[in-house]
Parts: sequence; structure tokens; C-alpha cells
Amino acid sequence: MRTPRPFRSHRTFRTGFVDAIFALAAAVAGLAAAFAVMRYAWAPCMQFAAQTAFGSAAHIVTDTYLGIAYSVAVPVMPAVDAAAALWTAAGCGLVVFASAVLPGQRNPVRYWLNANALVLGGSALYAFFHGTVGYDAAPFMVLLTRTGLLTIAVAVPFLTAISMLLPLSIVERLAMLACALAFELAIYIVRVAAFALVLAHFGSITQANLYIFAGPLLDVAYLLAVYSVTLSVAGKRLMRREAVWNWL
Repeated sequence: MRTPRPFRSHRTFRTGFVDAIFALAAAVAGLAAAFAVMRYAWAPCMQFAAQTAFGSAAHIVTDTYLGIAYSVAVPVMPAVDAAAALWTAAGCGLVVFASAVLPGQRNPVRYWLNANALVLGGSALYAFFHGTVGYDAAPFMVLLTRTGLLTIAVAVPFLTAISMLLPLSIVERLAMLACALAFELAIYIVRVAAFALVLAHFGSITQANLYIFAGPLLDVAYLLAVYSVTLSVAGKRLMRREAVWNWL
């Protein structure tokens, strides 16, 4: 009688020392490829973001990070209005109160709104008492663009390395790397332009919310999406190859 195999959730891909060596080599190659692409693509992308947000009237500062020189769009932020800051804090307090007392099941959307209200209300209160909050426009935009470069420098080699621990083809690995880089470049064009416009209209009170909830943490979702699509494509290719599975 044939012995039944364990449940499929307990199976893993075959990996070993050689796979770890290839993963390390892939991480180095991924970092080199990402740096080569960013050296030529980052500056034009940031210039396009500045023109998209402000056209030819954009105020530009230059920066160099990780050996890459580029320009950053800097908005002119309005001064903090004490009455507006107080009303903003009051409105955020109302949102937090409503989130706590309204009936119904707690869900991620409610927690997300609550967290945004807490951060925005705290920034508004700080601005009400101190007249300003966060960075000036130029340091904040430089922080955002440097975060983008650092995120790509870390995420792309990491994706390349963990792909070596799975039986992916070279085409699938290269496609995943190219998609990850393309997504990050496109997202940062939109993000830099959108952040500059928000700061130009609403001032420094919004900086914490922008960076925490719409900043680099969202990159995790984009990169996981690219990785998941790659695994789905590989899964369809491998579904009939029993030899690639190690049954525990």
C-alpha cells in the first residue's frame, strides 16, 4: 500500500550550501545592477517629478547620495496658521473618539484612519504651540529621495538573493529584478511630485503622515506584489515537476 504523503503545507524546496553561495552572489549582482540603473535613471526621474509638480517654475536643490547626483523639487510651504492647526487637532480628536465609541467590528481601515488622525492631530498641536513642525521643505524632500535610493539599494539585492533559494529560471529572476526597479522608479516619481504638491498646499503639518503612511513602508507592498507574481508564474511552470519538491 502506498504511504500517503504529508500535507502540502509542510513541503519545502530543496536548498543547501551551494544555493546559499549562489544567493550571496545574486545579492551582490543585484546590488551592482540596481546601482548601475539608478546612476543613470534616478536623476532624470527626479527631474521629471519636479516638472510634473511645478513645471518650469520648480525650485530645485541638488543633492548627492550613494554616489548619485540628482535634483530635488522644493515646494514653498505656507506658514502654519494657529486657528487652522487648532481646528485640525480638534477634528482629528473627533475622529479618534468616533473610532473608539462607534459600534461594529474593528477592521484595518478603522485602525488606519485612527493612526493617521493621531499623528496628524499631534503634529497640529505641536505646530499650534511652536509655530512649525518637522523639517523645512528642502531637508524633507532630500530625506524622501535619499530614502528612495536606500530602499532600492537594500530591497533589490534582497529580492535577488531570496530568489536564489527557489527553483526559478534566470528569465524569471531577471524579470523580477527589472519589475522591482521599474516599480520603484515609477512610484518615486509619483511620490516626490505628490509630496511636493501636498506640502505646497498644506504645509509642514502633513509631513509626518506623508512619510509614515505614504512613504517607504508602502514599498514593501509593491515589492511583495512583484515577488508574489513571480512565484505564481514559477508555480505554474513547476506544478507538474515533482522532483523540485522535498517532502518532509
